[in-house]
Amino acid sequence: MPEARVTLGILPDCVWDFPCARDEPCVPGARCYQHGVDSFRCECEQPLCVKPDYVAGYKIFTKSSLPVDLEIVALNTLSVSEGGNALLTPHNMDMVLDYRKFGVRDSGVIFRLVTPPKYGRVQVEQAWQRSGAGEVVFTLLDMGKDKVRFVHDGSENHLDSMELDLELNPGTGFTLPGYLQGRHRFVLPINITAVNDPPELIIPAGKVLRLAQVR
Repeated sequence: MPEARVTLGILPDCVWDFPCARDEPCVPGARCYQHGVDSFRCECEQPLCVKPDYVAGYKIFTKSSLPVDLEIVALNTLSVSEGGNALLTPHNMDMVLDYRKFGVRDSGVIFRLVTPPKYGRVQVEQAWQRSGAGEVVFTLLDMGKDKVRFVHDGSENHLDSMELDLELNPGTGFTLPGYLQGRHRFVLPINITAVNDPPELIIPAGKVLRLAQVR
């Protein structure tokens, strides 16, 4: 629009994306709905409706019959170097919902690790609660204080993920509406940046390596 002096909300190229048609992000039997210009929503009768191996970020919605889909959290891929570690921050699990108006503090936004990553571990410094053998539980407050970290095991893999449950625990005198109660399950994708390993020479037992002498 070369003759326009002022433009607002106009972007070049096409901003639309159709993940339902392009990526098929939902588990078999689930229905995929377009949400907005570039997002999607999966509906099914299972706790997890998005494929566990789906590696792109996405949004979690309330489970209800509300006229408008209510977003709870937006997921952003966690990036880590091969053999390194990275903090899990509120940016990776960005709370879109205004949870404070329901009487929920940062310490009441609770995450439970359901399925750990395959190529590393989640390390929590002074986790406020560990119920059951090996269960990892942390809060939004823990992430805000840099207490949650993913440690990669150094294996040669570029993608990983972890499955988590999100639960809101309101303070005294507050009651959550039905569409926010219970646990909301999702998968956080992990992107692993490869690092060039130094070459390693392996000589089988009983073999002799002969080198030419250079003068």
